[in-house]
Amino acid sequence: MKFLRKSGYQIKAKPQVVGEVCWELEKKGQLTPQNLVEVSKPKNAPLHNEFQWNDKVAAKMYRETRAMYLIRSVAVEVKELPKTITQIDLELTVKEPTVRFFHAVVRDGNFDSIETVAADEEKRNVLLNQCLKDMEAFKEKYYILRSVLPELFDVIERITNK
Repeated sequence: MKFLRKSGYQIKAKPQVVGEVCWELEKKGQLTPQNLVEVSKPKNAPLHNEFQWNDKVAAKMYRETRAMYLIRSVAVEVKELPKTITQIDLELTVKEPTVRFFHAVVRDGNFDSIETVAADEEKRNVLLNQCLKDMEAFKEKYYILRSVLPELFDVIERITNK
């Protein structure tokens, strides 16, 4: 299996190495963030350098991540779109698509490969429902761009209202 880096993620390790370590844990039904950290603790572990092992620094990083989460949680009610939004010129670049390989579809803390999810009807349905929730979240997050991308929003409306 060839593993690739998902767009937007910056990691030091090669994506193939990350994928293989995660895949080994997933095959045992043990791919959780806790287990990935655990197998990465030894200094010679392939993903050891992906983690901050200084607890003081790691605690600060966690708080900053939590602060970003809080910042992203704030919403406002949109009464009227700013006029400048309708004048945005969009440049869309088509790239080869990549998909996440590991998904947390059941709230047991484990991640499953997309192959495992595809083969299990219950997990597949959970992922589909998450997809629909993500589309709803997309609509809310980018509502201000509705006048620029009306076709996209119409398609999302049709899919999510079924």
